[in-house]
Amino acid sequence: PGTAYSERCDVYSFGLLLWEIFHQEVAFGNAPGITVAACLAAHGKRPALRLPSDCVASVGPLITSCWEHDATARPTMAACVERLAPSGYLGSLRRSDERRPTREAGRDS
Repeated sequence: PGTAYSERCDVYSFGLLLWEIFHQEVAFGNAPGITVAACLAAHGKRPALRLPSDCVASVGPLITSCWEHDATARPTMAACVERLAPSGYLGSLRRSDERRPTREAGRDS
């Protein structure tokens, strides 16, 4: 049986997203998401980590920690943000409680 959903599932996905951003390709080729979730990830398979030389050294360990097979060993999303913050990759992102209201797309108000 599958494992119950938790934030740690999102952390795994975040690790894949970081991998895709830094590799500029789709993780696991064009395998459908359900195949990745049910077959590849569930059996501990991870895409090879070949980060560009100009990538901040802390990104690789963050990605691999997001992929821990034991979901309870994965960092929280807050910890991911804390680990990325010194790299400058987060730019001007703000915490959700610091966000300013935005206009809806296509509305001139």
